[in-house]
Amino acid sequence: MLVRNCMSRHLVKVPAKYPLLEAAGLMFEHHISHLPVVEKGLLKGIVSNRDLKRAWSYRLGKTDPDLFWAKTQKMKVADIMTRDPLYITENEPVERAAVVMQENWISSLPVLDASGHLKAMISLGDVFRALMQEKGGSHEPMIGVGSNIESPKNIGWASG
Repeated sequence: MLVRNCMSRHLVKVPAKYPLLEAAGLMFEHHISHLPVVEKGLLKGIVSNRDLKRAWSYRLGKTDPDLFWAKTQKMKVADIMTRDPLYITENEPVERAAVVMQENWISSLPVLDASGHLKAMISLGDVFRALMQEKGGSHEPMIGVGSNIESPKNIGWASG
């Protein structure tokens, strides 16, 4: 299966000069953990929830809370985005997306077309659903799975 068959086409994206607090709000509102940064249709960077945590926890530890808040209100996406992020193209196999994400400890990739324009995003969830579907497994949500599954006898709990 190709990336174009399972990528998420609904894009939430921002320009580099977008206020960081508003970008964080967009991520929360849309339940996304990666926000592409785009200028004239071209991918310039990406902001992840990990970037937000890293930037804010570092700054908060270095300044008093009032100064932290004042500085945070002035921050732009460009201040913390990952520039020139990894990406994948829409015509590559979904397995390739899985490998890139696994090797780089990331959970989402921008999908670019042949001219370098952002087309979509693909997440680990998208990859997992595609691979399950390809292997003939269910891609429907499983509610209450595990309620009647027995634990293997050789697995125990660590005691403290």
